[in-house]
Amino acid sequence: MSEQVSRPTDAALATLRAVADFIDEFGYSPSVQEVGWNRSVKSRSTAHDQLVRLRHDGFVTWFEKMPRTLRITDLGREILGERTDAA
Repeated sequence: MSEQVSRPTDAALATLRAVADFIDEFGYSPSVQEVGWNRSVKSRSTAHDQLVRLRHDGFVTWFEKMPRTLRITDLGREILGERTDAA
């Protein structure tokens, strides 16, 4: 990573990994509720807050009010240790 990027917290990293694993397994993005289930989070609000933080930090992105548009950015994949096209 060429720029100084803050590392996500352990919880945020686990959420990011859960999103990546879901996409790898099913071929499409998880819903907020599915992110919560995969992270054993009881509240959709908590799962949403984790995703908003990841988005703020540049690790994920999505289109507002459109279902299943959650995507992991190149930066997110880099944090997960996955190879990106830019690498």
